[in-house]
Amino acid sequence: MTTIAYRNGIMAADSGGWHGDVGVTGACKLVKGRDGSLYGVTGSAAQCREFLEWARYEEAIDRRPKPKPVGEDRSSFQVLWVQNWGTIRPLIRIICHEGVEEYDMEYFAIGAGDSVAMGAMWAGASAEDAVRAAIAHGSSSFGEVKTIGH
Repeated sequence: MTTIAYRNGIMAADSGGWHGDVGVTGACKLVKGRDGSLYGVTGSAAQCREFLEWARYEEAIDRRPKPKPVGEDRSSFQVLWVQNWGTIRPLIRIICHEGVEEYDMEYFAIGAGDSVAMGAMWAGASAEDAVRAAIAHGSSSFGEVKTIGH
């Protein structure tokens, strides 16, 4: 599983992943799109890779990969999508199999450690420190913390 967090123009993620029962580190879960949008993905490696490739090279909304429902591949694939084009508050969206949800918030987190990360950011933590908190206080996120920014 994964924790993705966003705050103040920075998106952060753990780098842990699973290959069967073996935990591996170095997973790529973040990308900056061609339009400057930030994307962070959780869920099955195949869906994550497909989405990140689309975001990195194409970003045509009509050809965006469609997430599969939970259970179809035993994954809870989600995307944290943040657009910030110099506005006061960024547009935060969650892409999941049910569609796209929008949130008017200064920070947000998704994934297995989202509750810990949201609590940490509520208390003033950066996105990077929020992911570190999820790693320290959860069992599903691990590895080095990676970041990207606007």
